[in-house]
Amino acid sequence: MITSAADYKQHFDEQDSVERFRYLCDAVASVDTWLAVVREFPECRFMVSFNRNLPIEALEVLRHDLDYAVQMKVRRSKTWRSAYPDDRNVRGAERDEPVDFRLTSVERSVLRNGLREWGGPARPTDELARVTGFASKADLFATGSRIAEDIVQGRPMKRHDWTRALVSTEFVFASDVLGSGVDWSTTTGLRDQLTLQTLRDLQRHLVFAR
Repeated sequence: MITSAADYKQHFDEQDSVERFRYLCDAVASVDTWLAVVREFPECRFMVSFNRNLPIEALEVLRHDLDYAVQMKVRRSKTWRSAYPDDRNVRGAERDEPVDFRLTSVERSVLRNGLREWGGPARPTDELARVTGFASKADLFATGSRIAEDIVQGRPMKRHDWTRALVSTEFVFASDVLGSGVDWSTTTGLRDQLTLQTLRDLQRHLVFAR
């Protein structure tokens, strides 16, 4: 049982593992403890939203979180749907609404560089640009630059733009034929191991809310 907000944060800060994830998903705590966690440690809110035992009082706070993925997780929970059956997740109605995610500075840096690297050592084509969600190579440069700036400035964006940022970063980081590949760490200053772990975190976070 989680006895305090500090107790939860201690488990949250442990090395990522299946055991850690399962514990945090199944942990039990009092209403006051859950409210203290979401109040004192906003960076924990995405993980908290996965907990299967959250009381409705905590869910009501998280439903209005600035992180779109947290909102979506709440709306999909059985407890929330039972209490608020009219608050449905209508994806189509929200597709064009700007949304935001609570990302770390490193996560934003990885996405920004993932878009900007196409104008550096990478060798994009019109075909690749279309695969990553852009109309052409020129659109990848122009629109990608705008998306990168929005990410750095913390501006809400359409879900499509978040997806394009992630897919572009996945390609440019991994491919040495068309992307930055082995040059990534040199041109961005971001180590490969850190970038890969950050990409995994971004995939869990951003793809969840698609």
